Amino acid sequence: MRAWQVADGSFMMMECPQNRHDSAPEVLAQALWAVYHATSFVDGLDRLMALSANNQVLSTYATLAAALFGENQLPIEWCLLLHKTDLIHQLARDLAVSSSKRSI
Repeated sequence: MRAWQVADGSFMMMECPQNRHDSAPEVLAQALWAVYHATSFVDGLDRLMALSANNQVLSTYATLAAALFGENQLPIEWCLLLHKTDLIHQLARDLAVSSSKRSI
């Protein structure tokens, strides 16, 4: 798969694109496929787990889906397992403040 195929929307098809070579476009296409078809953060993750997606695809999906669905869509049971949650929240707030001050 080539980058232009991902840009053309190959991830919108009903079946998940194949990841034959673990190339960046293939990883991104699978992650975008899950985001596109997911009804929630967990739904997309479940879709990828059913396909035995690798860690690269799962982490890419999680990053995109968390940004799209937001923190409130993450199961509280998962969040409780995180270490240093106060630090994570502070870093997220600092990042949000920093990005709002940035001009393009």
